[in-house]
Amino acid sequence: MRIFVTGTEGYLGSLLAPELVRRGYEVIGLDTGYYKERMLYRNGEITPLTLAKDLRHLEADDLKGIDAIVHMAELSNDPAGQLAPHITYEINHKGSVRLAELAKHAGISVVADARQTLEELAEALRGWSVDPEYRAAATRARNEWDAIVERAYTLGHAPLPAQSEVIGAVNEAAGPRDVVVCAAGSMPGDLHKLWRTRDPKGYHVEYGFSCMGYEIAGGLGVKLAAPDREVFVMVGDGSYLMLAQELVTAVQENVKLVVVLVQNHGFASIGRLSESLGSQRFGTSYRYRSQSSGRLDGGVLPVDLAANAESLGAHVLRAGTVDELRVALAKAKESEHTTVVYVEADAMEAGPDSEAWWDVPVAEVAELDSTRAAREHYESEKKAQRMYL
Repeated sequence: MRIFVTGTEGYLGSLLAPELVRRGYEVIGLDTGYYKERMLYRNGEITPLTLAKDLRHLEADDLKGIDAIVHMAELSNDPAGQLAPHITYEINHKGSVRLAELAKHAGISVVADARQTLEELAEALRGWSVDPEYRAAATRARNEWDAIVERAYTLGHAPLPAQSEVIGAVNEAAGPRDVVVCAAGSMPGDLHKLWRTRDPKGYHVEYGFSCMGYEIAGGLGVKLAAPDREVFVMVGDGSYLMLAQELVTAVQENVKLVVVLVQNHGFASIGRLSESLGSQRFGTSYRYRSQSSGRLDGGVLPVDLAANAESLGAHVLRAGTVDELRVALAKAKESEHTTVVYVEADAMEAGPDSEAWWDVPVAEVAELDSTRAAREHYESEKKAQRMYL
């Protein structure tokens, strides 16, 4: 294990570093070099390789390959610490914060007893608040994004509503303590950006593995855990086809869910990714295989997921517009039984984008001009990528 020890030439570092070396650890030190002759090391003592550098000037590259950090570099409470208090603050406080940020970006974890650490952090942060400038900047950013959300909620897109408008209608219908459940496709990303959460337990969305089919089964579990809350399950057609049969369990056990089934006749999320990679949304729409081309570019499949939900015992309400969706959601809330609110949305109308870039490699060799262009864009973005872990 390689351990980065700051202040290796100080009162404590000069004792700790040799002991770590004796125990078989590889030690990299950091010190300003005020004690260049290692005044605090005993004769014959093991001395670690030390960077002669000010803590405030530490860079991310200095932590490459480091497994753990022991931080002790500071101006202590002797006269040197009182000589220039503003410098003491910059080193002891700002320098420590910078080290923590660099460690986070380098993927170096904090290792501590969770309860003890939380108790100590709570005590240390008692009465603390962010700077007024930071608070003002955060307020501006929140207000700017809230305006973007409002626009996404009220696009007036036609003939089919946008998915963002569907989310807006559900958010409007949900009460302050109600819960939204989702798991896969394009909706988790849109919900993350657009859902206005009012309760710590009001947002139950799975991201890690894009677990298609989780929604209805997960919603059933949420309702069993919190029967006093209304549960809105938002599920796309692709995820619904993976695991819809827990509707039967909800009906059988009389566990009331409001399932918002969004049909866009394909895989919207993967379709957009395919398009961004120059693959022209290949195979991401529910279409017949064409006799002439041999590809899945024939007519739209006559899949009726609303009828399917009805066959499983759920009460079904169909909505063709956002206004009809609002009426259907109100009826679903009033009902005592599991209700599926079915609405079609435009797969081509995406929600507001972010500045993030998704590192998905593009084929290096391709015949399609769109794929070649996507490869050039990928290589350009790759140059600007910052590696945090």
